[in-house]
Amino acid sequence: MFRIVRPLFFICICLSFLGLGTPSFAQQPKEIIAERSEEIIQLANKATSLQEFQIQIQKTIPIEQLIDFRGMTQRSVGHPWRTASEAQREELIEEFRTLIFNVYSSSMFQFKKATITIKGERIDGTEAKVRTTISYLSENKKQGATVDYVLEQKQDSWKIVDVTIESISLSLSYKNQFQTIISQSGISGLISQLKEKNAKNAKVK
Repeated sequence: MFRIVRPLFFICICLSFLGLGTPSFAQQPKEIIAERSEEIIQLANKATSLQEFQIQIQKTIPIEQLIDFRGMTQRSVGHPWRTASEAQREELIEEFRTLIFNVYSSSMFQFKKATITIKGERIDGTEAKVRTTISYLSENKKQGATVDYVLEQKQDSWKIVDVTIESISLSLSYKNQFQTIISQSGISGLISQLKEKNAKNAKVK
């Protein structure tokens, strides 16, 4: 079974992956990150339980409009993506999406008072990188980290395709684990392990 990427990754993910409205393509990537960060912090702070937090996210936040889950899953699976059938690809996307949702929501619920500061933006054609710093409390101590968000232009909007923290890529972290599983059990084995992990997470709620 693959390990879960450390919770701080998902604190960072939830601060920008999710938003309460549809982003306008006229917005610059850094504006999207900044606005969605504030919205998701407010939503987390209002929740009284993890289950309530997850339900409210699913009811009010159009995450498909902000995240390219297909692109993110493809990055994480790597070269074996090319040999997967379309049915397998759809299963991978759905299970990977569920994995990220479960882990980030449980992590964010424990770190409600996080704040994010935009430090810079670089746009190169259809790809952009937004550099930020995140501050949060852990055991009553202030902690911080540098977080970069990679976005790609998708028709009329920007969508997040990767997140890096202290130069460690979310996609690459999972890619290393997924490749080990695929080399041993194939694409079907990876799908099975993702389903197993998601099922365990669902029981814990």
